[in-house]
Amino acid sequence: MSGPLIFVIEDDETSRDLFRFMLMAEGYAVRAFPCAEDALEELSRCRPAAVLLDQHLPLMDGLECLRRFRNYASDTPVALLTGDYLIDESCANEFAMLGAEIHFKPVWEADLLRILRTMLDRDAAPGAH
Repeated sequence: MSGPLIFVIEDDETSRDLFRFMLMAEGYAVRAFPCAEDALEELSRCRPAAVLLDQHLPLMDGLECLRRFRNYASDTPVALLTGDYLIDESCANEFAMLGAEIHFKPVWEADLLRILRTMLDRDAAPGAH
């Protein structure tokens, strides 16, 4: 039996595979995507319990992905994982307005699991929806 479904949207193959491996080892069901378009297409078939999203993606960045994602899943927890320590303030504000937490890479295994568990626990709390 698999745990909650997690979407990992990450264009770097090594990071994507590492995140998928770490999450699956903890019992999560994982669908990993190299681009936002693939993840948004999959969203029409199933809804994840949480999303780990990179900011710098090909064709559509993480912010635009999140904007479109919110049209389908307004309350799904999302964590932005970015190596961009100089993220623009207006961009950071929009991520927050859209309900995404920002975390900076590198993200170690314990941190990744803590981020995900915190998001899922918060989402499961009474009155979270």
